[in-house]
Amino acid sequence: MSQLITRKWVKGKLVSETKKTVNWKPNEADLDCVTVACECGNSFELPMDAMFGLNDMYCGQCSKKGKFEFLGGQ
Repeated sequence: MSQLITRKWVKGKLVSETKKTVNWKPNEADLDCVTVACECGNSFELPMDAMFGLNDMYCGQCSKKGKFEFLGGQ
């Protein structure tokens, strides 16, 4: 069992929140992770599906966009 939380924000303030219990269990594809690194040296893991949007992602350390290199996966 998992809990799905939906939050609505308006101008940076939380205006509503709903919680729903769902019967979700991860399958093998949900657990496929890869390691990527930014040219600034920051590296992290993300789901394989997120690789499709890698060029549009921003680095959390240096804030550059699309400067990631694929390092490997499971």
